[in-house]
Amino acid sequence: MHRFRPASGLALTLLDSVEMVLHAPGGNRSLCPPEATAMWLALQEQGGDAHAVANRLTGVWEPNPAILYKEPMDRVVEWDLAGLLVSCDD
Repeated sequence: MHRFRPASGLALTLLDSVEMVLHAPGGNRSLCPPEATAMWLALQEQGGDAHAVANRLTGVWEPNPAILYKEPMDRVVEWDLAGLLVSCDD
């Protein structure tokens, strides 16, 4: 299973535009478009389970599950590499 949690000290701001700003502990900020915001919120809702997020969003945005499944997984890897998420599998 692939579970993740927000990095320690991470804060977020939800904007009226349905975008989100992630504030990393070192002062770095990341602006996320609405799709990424939905993925982040779904990740929290699903207990950090990246596969559950991909499964939940499949069919909501894209009728082809293979196409949509890759998007949340890629985003989670991106956030993990940026230090915004921490793997709970270790």
